[in-house]
Amino acid sequence: MIFSVPRTIHNATTPNYATNSNFMNDLLIQKAAGSRLYSSDGKVFIDLSSINSHNLIGHNIKELNDGIACQLTKSNFSSIISLEHEPAQLLTDKLMRHIPQSSDKALEFHSSECLAMEQAIMTVYRYWHAQHQPKRKTIISFAHGYHGESMSCVNFNASFKNHNHFDDFLIPTEHIPYPCTWFQDKDADVKESLSLSRLNEFLSDQHLNCAAIVIEPLLQARNGMQACRPGFLNKVIEIIQDYGLLIVSDERNLSPMRSGQFFVSQYLSRCPDILVSGSAMTNHLCPFGLTITRDQIMAQIQSNVLLEPAGSLNQFACHAANQTIAIIDEQITGEHIHALQSVHMSRLHKLNKQPIIKNVRYLGSIGAFEVICEDRSQQQKLLDWFHKRCLEYGLLLEPFHKNICITPPLCLSTDDLHSAYDTIENIVETLPLKYITSCLDV
Repeated sequence: MIFSVPRTIHNATTPNYATNSNFMNDLLIQKAAGSRLYSSDGKVFIDLSSINSHNLIGHNIKELNDGIACQLTKSNFSSIISLEHEPAQLLTDKLMRHIPQSSDKALEFHSSECLAMEQAIMTVYRYWHAQHQPKRKTIISFAHGYHGESMSCVNFNASFKNHNHFDDFLIPTEHIPYPCTWFQDKDADVKESLSLSRLNEFLSDQHLNCAAIVIEPLLQARNGMQACRPGFLNKVIEIIQDYGLLIVSDERNLSPMRSGQFFVSQYLSRCPDILVSGSAMTNHLCPFGLTITRDQIMAQIQSNVLLEPAGSLNQFACHAANQTIAIIDEQITGEHIHALQSVHMSRLHKLNKQPIIKNVRYLGSIGAFEVICEDRSQQQKLLDWFHKRCLEYGLLLEPFHKNICITPPLCLSTDDLHSAYDTIENIVETLPLKYITSCLDV
């Protein structure tokens, strides 16, 4: 397949724009271009950690930089435009082409993805107040998910350990077990059954106190790319809808296009009631938030509550979002993302045969696996050794405890992804024997 993006932004040899601060404690990234990062001591790295370094398409993209520079010549401040402004209308039209059943959806733009998530929760509560059911306050979420650290959302994170002092102010939340799964997971059905049983058990007793469920579809991105199966989420949504609750899809880490679909919830059989996306829409050049809500919900709210106008949008964010979506539409096709997924699939299946590699999973441009030392006292030393070797060979991976997550910018070519896996295989094959206590998977 001939893919145009690497020619324009991936293989840039003279990056002239981006200057980043410390990416890791012992690594200073000075410049960036496409999928490459350039350190202050002249080393070149393939960026395989683009979710945590807040990058979607690639670094230092000329089309985006030129567009922002052009905007600066028209306005030297981050002025706010109404949604009737031409750039905002253009952005609305672009997004509507990607939204399933867009005719019954309402879009709202926000100045940040944090505000977008808070607006989604406010919409949930406004809906139930409009239904004269104000006691519905509990939000259901999955264990080990991540939905931000604002006061309205922090309690949704079951793994967040530092919010006990704020218990009196937090939204009541029920955490349902998350059936994380992987390639050749023999226990997937059992884990899903337990999770669904707990959900049914809780709702049978507490559904009149519940307002909604908040999900990260298919991958819990901030917890090491923990995957679940679409069929499981479809069953969850069916149960939630049977009880008349709302579904909020938090897609700030995976949309647009990382999964192979513009919105990751497009893999599900039913659309969420509220979808939240964020600054990835601007390639993280500008703060941005987006909520997409079913018209039926908005109509119920507006008939009972006097709402302020739907919002406004920063000029730079609007232009950056328009440019980012245009690049996705014209250059980063679904075919390219599925080609990246095919590379992940074939190479992770091969890597899975190594004694320290477990629990491989992949979706779209993202691949992940676990590095496991059977001697737990050596686990951290093994991970430190692995990440150090990756840096030595020019691969930049963000540590996630025992999880290794390969999340490149979307401009990465399939050849470069194969090359990265070649390097990882070479590193694993040079593993010191002290980290292996058994070569048999029993």
